Amino acid sequence: MTEQEKKKLPTRKAKKHGKIVLHWFEIGLGILTLLGVLVFTVYQIILIDNLDWSTIEAFREILRIILELAIGIEVARMLFSYNLNTLVELAVFIVIRKMLLLDGAFIELLLGVISLVILFAARHFFINDDTKCEQLEERSE
Repeated sequence: MTEQEKKKLPTRKAKKHGKIVLHWFEIGLGILTLLGVLVFTVYQIILIDNLDWSTIEAFREILRIILELAIGIEVARMLFSYNLNTLVELAVFIVIRKMLLLDGAFIELLLGVISLVILFAARHFFINDDTKCEQLEERSE
């Protein structure tokens, strides 16, 4: 082993151990996110009883809760096993939530539709092809 290879060895070990520590940190954050989603769910179930079910606002509130739970679950899923597909799905949920809970702003609705078209096009052209997806993930590492 040359002198230069001996100097690179501690750097490789530190990089490997750093990736392991970050991986477990992300798993811990995912578990905390799931716990937060669980607590939020229980709290919202208790509050749903106080809604006036004869109004459209009750439906909008339940829709908001459901979409926020879906976003929380997608964030946890991304932390456990992140890939480009999970990231695009999370972005889709966020855009859909924003679009469904709008109060009549047409330009925001139009921008949401354009965002969804871009996200689905990116998913179709880049993510559904496994080889392209693997190449993009390798570049990001």
